[in-house]
Amino acid sequence: MVPRCLKTDVMDLMTLNTINEEELSVGDTLVVGDDGYLTKTAGTNAGDMKWLVVKVYTMPDNQPGVKVQRIQ
Repeated sequence: MVPRCLKTDVMDLMTLNTINEEELSVGDTLVVGDDGYLTKTAGTNAGDMKWLVVKVYTMPDNQPGVKVQRIQ
C-alpha cells in the first residue's frame, strides 16, 4: 500500500519524487509546503511532520527522487 494512503509514523521510510527543491543532499530536513510537496522551507500548513533525506538518487523513469525518513 502506498504510504500516502495510510498514516505515517515516526521512523517510517518512504521513496518519492514529490519534492519541491532543486538541490537536496543527505541530511536535509523537509516539511510539507503550501502546495503539498516536501520542501526545505515551512509553509503555512507545515504542521509537525518533518522528514529527513536519507538518500538522493534517480527514479527508474529518470526523474529525481529521494528516500526520506519521518523524524517528527
